Amino acid sequence: MKIMLSRTPVLIIVCFLAFVCACHGKEYYWTVKVMPGMRDCFYETVQKGTEVEAEYQVLSGGQDAIRFDVSTPDGRRLEVAEQETGVYEFTSDMTGDYEFCVDNQMNAWGEKLVFLDLGFNRDSDHIPPAGEDSVTNEASIIGVSLEKVRQLLDNVRSTQEYLRVREARHRHTADNNLRRVLMWSLCECAALVTIGCVQVFVLRKLFADTGKTSA
Repeated sequence: MKIMLSRTPVLIIVCFLAFVCACHGKEYYWTVKVMPGMRDCFYETVQKGTEVEAEYQVLSGGQDAIRFDVSTPDGRRLEVAEQETGVYEFTSDMTGDYEFCVDNQMNAWGEKLVFLDLGFNRDSDHIPPAGEDSVTNEASIIGVSLEKVRQLLDNVRSTQEYLRVREARHRHTADNNLRRVLMWSLCECAALVTIGCVQVFVLRKLFADTGKTSA
């Protein structure tokens, strides 16, 4: 007796597994203030075969360039760059804690505000084999479709990263303008109070001298 399996549940399982593999990833982003002469590092445990994308951009501070480097668990330097903005992509060749650092040691007087974005995506090329050729072909079609979806999501994520960087830069500019306006307003208030006090003192002295002259 030959038992025939329904194709629909198999396709659903294959689609679900492929979708989970394609969407298995994580992303972190920070706005970091790096003090002059300091080096700030971030660590992330990465599995072998993970696609890693690191993006950084100096939002403000001194000479805009900053040193950025990536190190593997065994101490190898994968990337060392010294510029205002950059993107570095690689596929991890071992499992362990990877180090991502922004270095402001070359600057002895100015702090820097740096936007840092780290994305981690697991390899999604493998699709579990199916028992029937037709199911395998349909699974391959699904895999191609999911890859297109992943590429579109990558484009969306890139746009979101650009908007986050622009928003962080504009927010920092707005905060600086707010501080400047506040300081200027305080200076104006102090000047007005000082002028008022001087005027009162001069008028009182003038009337006092006039009273003495009349007497």
